[in-house]
Amino acid sequence: MGRRIRAWLTILVTLALVPVAGCVGGDSDQAPHRSPAAHPPAPLLRVEATLDVPGAGAVVTTHDRLWVISGGRAVVTQVDPVTDTVTQRTTIPHPVAYATVAHRSLWLVSYGESALIELDAESGRILRTLEGSPDLPLKDPVGVAVTGHDLWVLNHHNSTLLRIDERTGKLTQTTRIAGDAASGPYLLGHALWIGMSAQGIFHQVDLATGEVTGEPIHVPTGLCAWSSIVGHDIWATSMPFADFNCINGTSRIDTTSVR
Repeated sequence: MGRRIRAWLTILVTLALVPVAGCVGGDSDQAPHRSPAAHPPAPLLRVEATLDVPGAGAVVTTHDRLWVISGGRAVVTQVDPVTDTVTQRTTIPHPVAYATVAHRSLWLVSYGESALIELDAESGRILRTLEGSPDLPLKDPVGVAVTGHDLWVLNHHNSTLLRIDERTGKLTQTTRIAGDAASGPYLLGHALWIGMSAQGIFHQVDLATGEVTGEPIHVPTGLCAWSSIVGHDIWATSMPFADFNCINGTSRIDTTSVR
């Protein structure tokens, strides 16, 4: 964004370095020598602002704003990170939990009510609402990614990836992904990465064909908590859940070497 994001919203994070006393050799009863110039390290982070955003969940960014998704609520909040102020609140037709920004639009996904909502990312004005229907089989969608004029929307329970023309709102392709409890999609390079939480695996989907490519990648710790993108890597954090293939831990998936 070119500007330092300073709004920490509803969760206050305080991280400080704590000096660690060194060991003193021998049996001396003298206090360890300390340099008179020594000072405790300064905190690495400090809270500069706290904003009240009810139900704050995921955060997506434009070039100069934050959009905070109130998980499971029919409202989204725009924040100016320079002035630490709420600049816009928009009430929307459906509760949402997932979002992305592309082409000056904020695309919101309603898992509970199977819908897509497009907002103007600057003003927060509602531009369009796409409801699930036989022609647009949105069913418990859990994520959205945008490439070119394609919207890629992932259905959680039936593990289908929908390719939608964002100009017309029409479905152009449906891809069935092997596995259960789908998560993602995560866009890296020329592929989408789709997680299957029940099996603890990732699939790659080629952006040109919309089809699964290569072999699934097994994630040792599973996919039962959260996944984040850092460079070309996916960091998948997990915990035991139901009878899914998950344990406490984190796995790093290198999408360049595909391992």
